[in-house]
Amino acid sequence: MHNFIKKFGIISVLFIILVFVLLFSVTQGAANIPIEKVIDIIIFGNGTAAEKFIIFEIRVPRAITGIFVGASLALAGVLLQALFRNPMADPYVLGISAGAGTGAAIAILFGISIIISGVSVSIMLFAFIGAIIEIFIVYEIAKTKEYISTTRLLLSGIAVGMFFGGILMIILIFSHEQVHSILAWLFGSLASSKWTNVSIVIIPFFVFLIIAFFLSRDLNALLLGEETAQHLGIDIENLKKIILISTSMITSCAVSVSGLIGFVGLVVPHVARILFGANHKILIPVSVLLGAIALLSTDILARMLIPPVELPVGVITAFFGIPLFLYLLRKAKYEF
Repeated sequence: MHNFIKKFGIISVLFIILVFVLLFSVTQGAANIPIEKVIDIIIFGNGTAAEKFIIFEIRVPRAITGIFVGASLALAGVLLQALFRNPMADPYVLGISAGAGTGAAIAILFGISIIISGVSVSIMLFAFIGAIIEIFIVYEIAKTKEYISTTRLLLSGIAVGMFFGGILMIILIFSHEQVHSILAWLFGSLASSKWTNVSIVIIPFFVFLIIAFFLSRDLNALLLGEETAQHLGIDIENLKKIILISTSMITSCAVSVSGLIGFVGLVVPHVARILFGANHKILIPVSVLLGAIALLSTDILARMLIPPVELPVGVITAFFGIPLFLYLLRKAKYEF
């Protein structure tokens, strides 16, 4: 009972922090709308037509997209770190970023236009397809009959990711006029987020979050080693497939709407594990909430640091993520 109250308290505090960060995020932008005005518009529907448009069509979709992209990357990081039993693993360790970047670059280079509900989804669609193709190749290389070696998976992910990275460099060489657009996508941004982006990322997130909760016990056992987990009656190979499918889908959907945003999936689970332990029953919800808070906070910084210029959010996550991770790596005293 005490553990339940403690877990509920931790999750409640993080959720309240997330709500405050969300409200603050909606106030930030070229048009200054104070937080009390934002609350009045959202809850009571007051305000001018222009203010409602700015909040409901620009800032709220952006904030919600940031929440679910951050939460998705953090969830993928938790699952992959459990799979590899290594805190250095993150959603891009299998080369998913290179596949997504290549797909997006192809869409931009050839000017492919696919319109759904008045919104262009060509870059998102091609980024998703590129990421899925890349992870499929990695999986086919790594599997041996019915056995999937995590070492082969990691090495093949690095190799195939470098191959796709090479293709991306070739595309950049030939994309004279589009190179700025491609680089802007590769650096990651939430600036063009619409409700379409929200719908793309939110459904896969909740589906695989539920799956992750059901796998909490198995993930805990996997941390003890594959042989120990097998002795506990866990189908290791099936668990690996579920984790691979889940992380691939979550990450692909997330990067397709935001571009490449690094270090959230690496640092957030690492911090959560240090603060709250390695039990996935608490690690999963805490990491998800911390991931949402972290990405939304960095997006706010991206808008506030050099106004009116908006920095790519991927640059901010790297700028703060690298020193934080190195500090934790040196100072934290814990075993994975």
